[in-house]
Amino acid sequence: MGQKGLDMRVPVLVTGLIVLLWLAAGSAAGSSVAPEPPAVSDARATGPEVVRAGETTTHTMYLPWIAKRYPMEDGPFGVQVYGVDLDWVYRMTAMGMRWVRLPLYWRTIEPQNTTPQYYTWQPGFEQQLAGFSASGVQVILTLDSNPSWAATYLNGPIDRVEIGELTQFVQAAVWRYSQPPYNVKYWEFYNEPDNGNVLFAEQGAGYFGHTPGAYVDVLEAVYQPIKSVDPEAQVLLGGLAYDAWPDPFVEDFLDQVLINGGAAYFDVMNFHYYPAFRANWEPYGHDILGKLTYLRTKLAAYGVQKPFACTETGWFTNPDAGGSDEVQSRFVAQVFVRGASAELYPVIWFMLHDSPWDPRSWGLVDLELNPKPSYYAFQTLTTQLFRADYARTLGPEETGSEQVEAYEFTTPGHTIVVAWTNDDGTHELALEAVQVKVVDKFGNGTIVYDGDDGLIDGRVHVWTGPSPVYLRLGEAQ
Repeated sequence: MGQKGLDMRVPVLVTGLIVLLWLAAGSAAGSSVAPEPPAVSDARATGPEVVRAGETTTHTMYLPWIAKRYPMEDGPFGVQVYGVDLDWVYRMTAMGMRWVRLPLYWRTIEPQNTTPQYYTWQPGFEQQLAGFSASGVQVILTLDSNPSWAATYLNGPIDRVEIGELTQFVQAAVWRYSQPPYNVKYWEFYNEPDNGNVLFAEQGAGYFGHTPGAYVDVLEAVYQPIKSVDPEAQVLLGGLAYDAWPDPFVEDFLDQVLINGGAAYFDVMNFHYYPAFRANWEPYGHDILGKLTYLRTKLAAYGVQKPFACTETGWFTNPDAGGSDEVQSRFVAQVFVRGASAELYPVIWFMLHDSPWDPRSWGLVDLELNPKPSYYAFQTLTTQLFRADYARTLGPEETGSEQVEAYEFTTPGHTIVVAWTNDDGTHELALEAVQVKVVDKFGNGTIVYDGDDGLIDGRVHVWTGPSPVYLRLGEAQ
C-alpha cells in the first residue's frame, strides 16, 4: 500500500488521460467544438441475434439483457480510488460516498496465460471490495491493464490471443466478485477507449480510438457471458473523454461503436466531463448538463436509449496551474447537484487523493492525506442531500435572475433548495416559507425568518453568491 493507507503507485495516466490535457485546453477546446446535435432518426444500431464471442470458453448459457437503472436511494456521490486500507474505506463511507470506481488489473491476476484455478487473486484488493460492500458502497470495477501475452497495448485491442481469453478472465472475475462478501454489480471496460494517440497508449491509456470495431468485439465478448454468471450485473461503456479532438481523442469513435452494433452490449452510457471543455457544451446546457444533453441526443439519433453515468469529473487546487481550494469546493456541490437533476447516476469525482504524478492536485485530500476544503464540501453535500430526491429546477421568474442556478430536492417532510450564482455577484432569493435554515458549503448554518427584511409576508429573503448554499425551508434545527 502507499503512504498512510492509500495506494498511489498507479500513474494518473492510466485513468484520466483527459485531465493531462487541461493545461492545453485552450487549443484543444478550439479544435473540438461539438457539432450540431444529430437529428433523431429511425436509424438503429443493433448487434447480431446470436452472440458468438464466447465460443472459445466453457460457458453454455446466455441470459437476456435485463434493464435496470441505478438505485436512486444510493445517491450519485462517488469517488475514484486506486487502493485504500480499511480505515479509509470507513472514512469514505462516513463522508457520504455511495460509489467507488476501482481498476481491476488483468495482468496482475493472470500474468501468464492460464486457467482460473491458477489466477493470482489479490487478498488486499479483495479486502477493500468486502469493506466497501459491508459499508453499503456500490463498486464499479474498470477492466485495466491487459497482460502482455494477450495484447500489444496495455489497454488496447486483444490482438495476440483469441478474445475468448478475455471472456474467460471476465467470467471468472464476475463469478468471484458478484457474490458475498464482495457483491460487485457494475463492470466497466477500459478507461477512455476513444484515445487514438499511440504515445499515450504506450504509457497505459485506453487505445481503441481508431479501432472501434475492436472495442465492440470486447463488449460482445463479455456482455452475455457476464449476464450468464450474474443476471443482475450491469455493463458500462468505458468512460469516454469525448473532448480534445482530433488528438488524442477520436471524435467519431462513439458513432462507430453504435454503427457497429455496440449498443447491444452495454447497459449504461458513460462519459467524462471536465470544465476546461465547458465552452464546447454550453450551447446545450449548463456545464456537465450540456454534454449530457448532447450525448443523449446522439444516442437517440441511433435509436438508443440508456441510463447515463459520469465516471470522471473534477477540479484541481494548485494555484500555479490556475486552480484553487475555493473553486474546487464550489464545483463539488455544483457538479453533483446538476447531475442529480438530470438522472445522471453515478457521478464519480476524480479523485480521492492528490497524485504525485500530477502537480495540479485533483484530490479531496492532499498527498499527506489531510482533508482539503473540498473534502468538507463533499461531506456537507452528502449530508444535506441524504436520501433526497430531485424535484425541479427553479426558473429565473422564481430566482429573480438568469445568473442564479437553483435546484429543489425533497425528503419526507422537507424541502431543500441548492442555489448559487454564475457571476461574481450576490443575488436575493425570496422563498415561500416561515423560516429557512441557510447552510453553507462547509455545513455552517444560520436561520433566516419571514420578517427579517421588515415585512411579514410569508416569504423569506436570503442572499446567495457563487458559493453554493443549501436552503432548508421551514427548519429550525
